[in-house]
Amino acid sequence: MDLAELNPSQAWAAGELVSTAADLNKFFAALLTGELLPPAQLEAMLTTVGDYGLGIARRELADGTVVWGHNGGIFGYLTSSFHSRDAGRQCTMSRTTADAASPEGDDLVAEIFLSGLH
Repeated sequence: MDLAELNPSQAWAAGELVSTAADLNKFFAALLTGELLPPAQLEAMLTTVGDYGLGIARRELADGTVVWGHNGGIFGYLTSSFHSRDAGRQCTMSRTTADAASPEGDDLVAEIFLSGLH
C-alpha cells in the first residue's frame, strides 16, 4: 500500500522510514557485512550497552545465536527485523495491528529465526 500521503515524521526519527521488508533485509545485509560503514564505525555501532548499540539491537536467541536488528511501528503497522552478523540469515516481519505495543512480534521473529537454523 502506498503511504506517501502520510508524513511519518509525526513519529519523530522513529517514523522517518517508509520501506518494504525486502528493502530492510537489503539494508541490514549491507550494514552488517561492512558495505555501508568503515570497520571502526560498524564496530562502534555494534558495541552494546545492555542489548542496544548505536541504533541497533542485539538479541541472543534461546540456542545462543546472536542476531542484530530493530523494531518499530507507526499508526497500525509494526515491523521486527533481525539478522545474523554475516547476514546469511535474515527475518523481517511487517504486520498491521491496532496494538501500539506488541513485543510478541519480536518473539515470533526469534522463533522463526530459530526454526530456520535447525
